[in-house]
Amino acid sequence: MQDRTSKSPNEALFVEKCAMCHRQMGIGTVILARRIDPKRAMLETRNDLTADFIKSAARQGIGNMPRISRGEVSDAQLVRITAYLGKK
Repeated sequence: MQDRTSKSPNEALFVEKCAMCHRQMGIGTVILARRIDPKRAMLETRNDLTADFIKSAARQGIGNMPRISRGEVSDAQLVRITAYLGKK
């Protein structure tokens, strides 16, 4: 199982808002692993996610992922999460 301790403020925000679905064995990761190469299902290990794609997926929803409202994740928080996922 992946370490759940945070190494940066942006990672801590990802853990708080996204990790329950998008870390190892989260429902988002499990569903993605059925649709794409399982090695690419973990968002944190990918290097092909653009900021625009992440923001669009979060705000509009994609596949089984529901849209995430600004009340749940503010625009500023989404920018930080996007920066974390684009860290590669």
